[in-house]
Amino acid sequence: MMTDSPEPIASRARAVERLAIAFGAIYLSAYAISVRADEMPANWAGFSSSTAAADKRLVDEIYKMKWWDACIVWGREMRAKGNSRREVAFRYYLESEHMLAWMDRTKVYGRDIEIGMSECGVFASRGRPDAINQTETARGRTAQFVYRNANLYVYTEPSPVGRFNIVRSYQH
Repeated sequence: MMTDSPEPIASRARAVERLAIAFGAIYLSAYAISVRADEMPANWAGFSSSTAAADKRLVDEIYKMKWWDACIVWGREMRAKGNSRREVAFRYYLESEHMLAWMDRTKVYGRDIEIGMSECGVFASRGRPDAINQTETARGRTAQFVYRNANLYVYTEPSPVGRFNIVRSYQH
């Protein structure tokens, strides 16, 4: 019967230990990747760079939309299932494009209109208007949104701080 010297047994033990550590690291990194794929991205860049197939389809869908349709979908999603992956993706996109005012999230949920809301917030809250009347001024484009069924008229003007127009007044 042949016995191994302590040296080869110790080196084999170290090799087995290294193999177990390597296998554990592979297992843990695969687990971490699967957890990361399920995590909600922290911003629009996270969604647009995601490798998850569902996120890629969502990003493609958003990029193909007109801005007002993206606003309307965001409003519907927010009222239906706020903080769903879809609602968050639309919100992050609209925020990245500087199309939302700080108050839009609170007003859209109740379908309210408030002075200072963005045009996107109005579309998210009330949907597409029946008519849009636009005027070019020295300060930029102003608009009147007409919602005939609600007997609502919303007037917007360029925002002093952003790229979007904000609600200046409305009447019922």
